[in-house]
Amino acid sequence: MREFIDKDRPAQWKYERMLAEYDEENTDDFIEDMIELVEEDPDFLEPYLHTFKEAMAMGDEEEAYDILDLAANRALELILDKDGRWPDSLLWGFLENRHIIRTLVTAGEEAWALGDGSKALGLLEKILRSNPNDNPGVRYYILAIKEGMTRRRFTRKFDKGGYYDDDVEVWFREAVKNHADDFAWWFEAIKEEPAEPENVQKDSAD
Repeated sequence: MREFIDKDRPAQWKYERMLAEYDEENTDDFIEDMIELVEEDPDFLEPYLHTFKEAMAMGDEEEAYDILDLAANRALELILDKDGRWPDSLLWGFLENRHIIRTLVTAGEEAWALGDGSKALGLLEKILRSNPNDNPGVRYYILAIKEGMTRRRFTRKFDKGGYYDDDVEVWFREAVKNHADDFAWWFEAIKEEPAEPENVQKDSAD
């Protein structure tokens, strides 16, 4: 089994300090700080995600998606082996991996939002396979896509102002019965109650 754990990145700790001091009135300065972090470590991906969200909020979708594509491609370059294979294990439990997982989840969500369910499923299912404990909650997105839901409809139904509460798990446990074969491996893999999803701000456009 090939396990991937990213290296410790000093840029991450700088990012955390910058984020703690972030003031929305100084967004331009913060974006400049993000650009400097990218120049310092192009493979630390949180600055790309923050800049992507800011560009989306400003209505510059073309630039936003260019940034996200760059981040997602860098994430894949980090984790794929020489034959283009995903690691068997890319666990959220390692802090070093979280910027990569967040980037790939965001890329999957945005593919879904743009109507490319096949691309979204291909990415999200790989994320779930490599991280069955599923702290980000991608199992919900996978099931929603299989149920024919758009991302907009899913968000309207379950987003509680930037997080998901127990309603989404109640829905999942019922709806997953329609796709038992697809999720059988996952229920076998976790052998326990699944983790709660991360409370991620859902502030990108549908």
